[in-house]
Amino acid sequence: MRFTPIRNARIYKVIGEQLKEAIYSRKLLPGDKLPSERELAERFHASRVSVREALRALEHLGLLVIMRGARGGAFVAEAKSASITASLSTMLRLTDTSVNDLTEARVLLEPDLARMAAKRATQDDINQIAALMAEQERALKSRSPHHYDLKFHRLVARAAKNPVLALVMNSVADLIVEVISSLKLNLDVHKHVNQFHRQVFLAIKNHDEDKAYHLMFRHVLDVQRRTAEVMRKSGKRER
Repeated sequence: MRFTPIRNARIYKVIGEQLKEAIYSRKLLPGDKLPSERELAERFHASRVSVREALRALEHLGLLVIMRGARGGAFVAEAKSASITASLSTMLRLTDTSVNDLTEARVLLEPDLARMAAKRATQDDINQIAALMAEQERALKSRSPHHYDLKFHRLVARAAKNPVLALVMNSVADLIVEVISSLKLNLDVHKHVNQFHRQVFLAIKNHDEDKAYHLMFRHVLDVQRRTAEVMRKSGKRER
């Protein structure tokens, strides 16, 4: 692998860009160990300090994992969505996102995700959703269902097999959790949600794409209506 020698005042940034390009173009793969700081400094015609700054910057971006010790070094990180989802969620919070904004996003995203899940879900996906449904129904009987509603939507997004849409959905879900957890939704609302989940799940299991789409569309609007009603009664504003 060849790198271009650096002759720039902001050396560490240029080093970082070249390393990022190598990762993005798959010249460096997850788990690959980068050359030592000394070797990278020689290849870039730069100081080890500049190389170290570049490596730390890429570590903060989640592209590298830097390990200490005799067997340590800089390794290309495995692809994980958690840090990206956290960044998107932070951005949405900073834009003062409203409940109505979240509902619009869900109406555009989730019915199509359900349709794609009905088409693409593997047996493992179906088994995971079925297991979650069983957990959700047990939680309803014990009157503690709060932790399962959004997990269902995350699993449907995962079953759709589109990582970009799943990332966006998970970011939206993070904000929905905050809204829902601040409200006192009664057990009847959770039971109604569970009934919709059961119907959507069966449509996905039966690979009925149109039915999965329309059920999810109705479900998102129904949840928005019920949430808005609870917010009005509690004196909270939707914006």
